[in-house]
Amino acid sequence: MKLICFTFAFLCLISCAGNPPFLEYSIAKTALQAARKVNAEQNTGSYWEKAINYYQRGEKKIQERDYISAERFFNESIKWAEKAENLSRFKMSTGEGI
Repeated sequence: MKLICFTFAFLCLISCAGNPPFLEYSIAKTALQAARKVNAEQNTGSYWEKAINYYQRGEKKIQERDYISAERFFNESIKWAEKAENLSRFKMSTGEGI
């Protein structure tokens, strides 16, 4: 009986994938849009590329139902998109940016 209960509990735990990280997805998308508005694509190069890369990896993980990894990738995308936006704004204010 213990073995049956343990097996049932184990199967329940591994079948629960959790909830999709909709909040992180929305924030990452918004952060990318904000960075794009200040020409981060042209002004920040690697920061923008990292933000896009992490966002795309997060989308892929959502399709694979790996929500924990997706959340982590979206959070990284948010971080890099905000850095790209800030650097682009700084470059534009000093006349270095487009």
